[in-house]
Amino acid sequence: MSQLRSGIYAILDIDRLLPVLPEDPEEERALLLAYGRAAVEGGAVALQLRDKRSPPHSLALLSRFRDLLEAFGEQIPVVMNDHLEAAATFRGRAGLGVHLGQDDDTPQRARATLGDDGIVGISTHDLDQLEAARRMPVDYVGFGPVLATDGKAGAGEARGMAMLQQAASRTAKPVIAIGGLGLDALPDVVAAGATAMAVIGAWLGPADAPFSVERAGLAMSMLTACWQAEREEA
Repeated sequence: MSQLRSGIYAILDIDRLLPVLPEDPEEERALLLAYGRAAVEGGAVALQLRDKRSPPHSLALLSRFRDLLEAFGEQIPVVMNDHLEAAATFRGRAGLGVHLGQDDDTPQRARATLGDDGIVGISTHDLDQLEAARRMPVDYVGFGPVLATDGKAGAGEARGMAMLQQAASRTAKPVIAIGGLGLDALPDVVAAGATAMAVIGAWLGPADAPFSVERAGLAMSMLTACWQAEREEA
C-alpha cells in the first residue's frame, strides 16, 4: 500500500467551480485540467476529484477523472471521491485512489477492487471511527471537520484542533485534516501532527466567486510553502 506524503491535499470540487465551468464539454475538460495542473505545480501531494452531481458511471465523471489520472497520476495520487465502481474502471493506472465516506463501500472491498497498488482513504469524524480505521486496509485516514466548513453539507460540528491532535497520536496511518482549513489554521494543523491538510476553499476560493486558475495556483503555492516552513520549524 502507498504512503501519502506530507503536505497539502487538493480537492477539486466541481460544485465549487460551477460558476466558472464552461457549458462546452471540451472547454470544461481543458479548464479542469488547468486547475489540476495548478495544484500539482503548486506542490499539492494529492489531487481528489469531488463530483457530487454526476452519477457514478456517467461519462462526465469518468472523463474528468481519466483526464486528471492520465495527466498527473505518475506524479501524485489522483483520488476519486466516493465512487469506487467508477475508480475501478482505471485499475492498474499509476496514482489511482479512492476516498470513502462512512456510508460508502467498505475499505475491504475497495482494497480488493483496486488491488495493493491502489490508494484507499476513509473519512472519520470521531475517535471511535478513527480507532476502527486503524484495523482497515486503508492508506490514510481523513479526520474532521476540524473547523466549521461550507465545503460539505451536513458535515456536523467542528471537532477542533485538540481532537485532531488526539487522532494523529492514536494511529500510525497518515491523518489528513479536513474541514474549514486554510492559511490561518495551517500552523495549528502542523502542530497537531497531521500528515496533510485537505483544502477546497483555501485554494479554489469562495463558492460564489471561485478563483481563476492563476490565482488558485498561487494559493496552492503559498499553502505549500507555508506548510514546509512550519514543518521545518516544528
